[in-house]
Amino acid sequence: MTEETISKDYELRLKLIDDLTSLKQKAYSELIGSIYKIIQTIGIVAGFGFTAIGMVESLKMFLFGEAFLFLSIFYGVYKTHLFYEKENAWIDKMVKKIDLAGEKLKDKTKTVDERHENFKGAILDNEKSELIKSPLFVILSVGIVGAILLLLSFIHFCIF
Repeated sequence: MTEETISKDYELRLKLIDDLTSLKQKAYSELIGSIYKIIQTIGIVAGFGFTAIGMVESLKMFLFGEAFLFLSIFYGVYKTHLFYEKENAWIDKMVKKIDLAGEKLKDKTKTVDERHENFKGAILDNEKSELIKSPLFVILSVGIVGAILLLLSFIHFCIF
C-alpha cells in the first residue's frame, strides 16, 4: 500500500463518517421535532383544561388529568435533553477517534501497511452501538390518559 492509497482511504472514511453523522443528525432532528409538536399539543390541552376550571364536576379527576398532562410534558423535555447530551458525547467520541487515527497514519516508524491497519483499528468501533429509544409511546400514553381524565372531570356522574 502506498502513501497515496492511505490518504485516499483516510479521506473516504472521513467522508463516510461525515455522511453517517449527517443522516443521524437528520433522524434525531425529525424525532425531536415530533416530540416538540406533541409536547405543544399536550400543553394546549392542559391550558384548555384550566380555562374551564369553573365547570369541573370532579376536582380530583381534574387534578389527576392535569398532573398526567404535565408529567408527559416534563418527561418529553427531559428525554429531549438526554438526546442532545448523547449526541454531543457521540460527536466528541468520533472526533477523538479521527484524531487518534490520524496520529497512527503519521507514525513513520511502521510500514505503510501497519499504519493502515492501525488506522482502521482506530476508526472502527468495536463497541455495541447504544440505541436511543424514542419516548413517543410514553409521552402519548401518559398524555392520552391525562386528557381522558381531564375530559371526564367535566361530566357529572350519577350513581343510582
